[in-house]
Amino acid sequence: MQFRFIVPVLLMVTVFIQVACQDGSVPGRSGTIELPSVSPTEELSGWAYKAWIGKVARLLRNGQGLTPADDLEALSRLKREEVIAHFMKEPVFSNTVLDFNLYFLGLKNGALQTEKGMFEGQAFVMPGAITSAREAYSGKDYLKLLDWEQRLFVNPLRKVPFPMEGQATPSPGAEAEAMREQHIQKGIASMNKLVALAEGGYNKNHGEICRVMLASDGPFNALSFAGVPGNLFLVLRGMPNWFGDVYLPCTSLGAVYKPVSDELAIARIRTMRAHFDKLVEFVRSLNPAQYLPATVMELKEAPLKELNMEGQVLQFNRGSFALLLNSSTNFNRKRAAFVFKRFFCDDLTPVAIESPALHARGAHASEPSCQACHYKLDPMAGFFKDLGYGGYPFHAQKQIMFDDMAVTDKDAYQSSWKAPEGAGRKWNIGYVRSLQFPSQNEYGETVEDLFGIIKRAPEVRRCIVKRLTQYVLGEAQFVDAGYLQYLAAEFEKESKADSSHAFRSALARLLTSNSFQQTDPQSSVCYDYAPGENPAGRPPCRVAKILENHCAQCHSSASSQGGLDLTAWIANAGQMGFKHFDSAGAQVPVKESFKRIAERLEHSNPKKRMPLGKFMPDIERAQLLLWANEYLQGGE
Repeated sequence: MQFRFIVPVLLMVTVFIQVACQDGSVPGRSGTIELPSVSPTEELSGWAYKAWIGKVARLLRNGQGLTPADDLEALSRLKREEVIAHFMKEPVFSNTVLDFNLYFLGLKNGALQTEKGMFEGQAFVMPGAITSAREAYSGKDYLKLLDWEQRLFVNPLRKVPFPMEGQATPSPGAEAEAMREQHIQKGIASMNKLVALAEGGYNKNHGEICRVMLASDGPFNALSFAGVPGNLFLVLRGMPNWFGDVYLPCTSLGAVYKPVSDELAIARIRTMRAHFDKLVEFVRSLNPAQYLPATVMELKEAPLKELNMEGQVLQFNRGSFALLLNSSTNFNRKRAAFVFKRFFCDDLTPVAIESPALHARGAHASEPSCQACHYKLDPMAGFFKDLGYGGYPFHAQKQIMFDDMAVTDKDAYQSSWKAPEGAGRKWNIGYVRSLQFPSQNEYGETVEDLFGIIKRAPEVRRCIVKRLTQYVLGEAQFVDAGYLQYLAAEFEKESKADSSHAFRSALARLLTSNSFQQTDPQSSVCYDYAPGENPAGRPPCRVAKILENHCAQCHSSASSQGGLDLTAWIANAGQMGFKHFDSAGAQVPVKESFKRIAERLEHSNPKKRMPLGKFMPDIERAQLLLWANEYLQGGE
């Protein structure tokens, strides 16, 4: 059986929503949006200020921009924060937040307008992106983006349902709706037949039950042909077989689940029937002729509790697992790499400084060149150790089946994550920041534990701010590391009370930055610095703050260790470099200075690796090394 169901590519809606209320309120949104008072270095006036308003409108309206209905003269009399608040009050702002969330999660592939009211695709693969966007507009907890358990919001039905065997594709309108109802009625008839077969003896009629269950007009397949939204189908296609630890097997998955008695199977199928009836009612409410969500705020929530799906894992399960398949040999490393890159802004750039003897013990990827990233990749992968085929939990089973349909003994498979004796924990599973400084690490066992770490880790909130900066200013634009640190610190502080306010404030600061208001910015120039920062005489903005945070304590003058002053950026024989004197008091050539810096940053001996005896995040170490190596090759 092959489903003729295709998860479409992301097609985002961009719509104009006019806000005409004199008091600044909008439907579904009351009160004011408080934003920080901003004072950019470069003030704008006249047409330059109006041009900035146009840029702000395009971003906060998800690409729509100003229209003839906007009073540009009135807008130009407002302060910057008032202009931003004006556009943030419009419901379409929730679409912009969703667009950013997808960018943060690496799922954004366009913002194209289709028929009015139709959301499609990858926005629904990660439902946290939708929940978070709604919170950013009308709630207090934008960081629901990082929750493991999620609500489920759905599209309308497909405008034209899929035809069944021998049927022609219907025309939109009455013909399509007649075919949709035909599919639904076939599903209802199949559900009635399943109940009758089960009541006549589940195990005796098991073959026929499976045939009906998996037929193209089976109860849940019929609803897929009726055009149920992709994300709802991905969740519901597991319903016929899955009830906690009890599986009603109709596929090879049955080999790893315990048998089901007639009595239990009959009870489960009767319960399934009750939930199916509620599902049919909900599906009919998604008719595209009546359900036309133009913004995230208008999306309907699926009644998971009524469908007996409450508590089902939706963030990674039933959707994104289609993008993050796990084979019997991958050991969840693809999922771990996704978590590092998307939530921690860590692309696992290898920094070969950790000792493989501390971790590998002869396991796969124990070579030093592999251990450069596997020492943290493999423990992260362990969080998914209980999830098998399709993201289903196999924690109560003796075997586990993978997405490549291979089956293996679960205990043997999970043994690679067992912690060594004396470790003080059962599993070597966690977010490993450093092997040299184990107190920096956080450990756990389950995916819920992982999302608990993600929710509280400062690296994740810094990653959100970094991605937001790239989203607003462009990925090619250089941004001072100190300015990013300032934005992240403000976001962290404000999130403790209201993370939605913190998100809007961070966005407002970027929209009022000197970088954003440049008409023709140079990507290699940093235009913004933290309050009170003076860039004169400092190293390049890419690395100045990293050096200040981790290196300047020991290298802040010519009399410092090794005669190296990492706070002084001076001309040296026609090149810019650090103030660096040898034992005779002569200035060290720039390339030799950078060569020594790079060597000490990546030295495998902890007694020689810089910063000496101190923890430095791999991401920042990699940034310094990348910059130093580029400089050695002639860049800056």
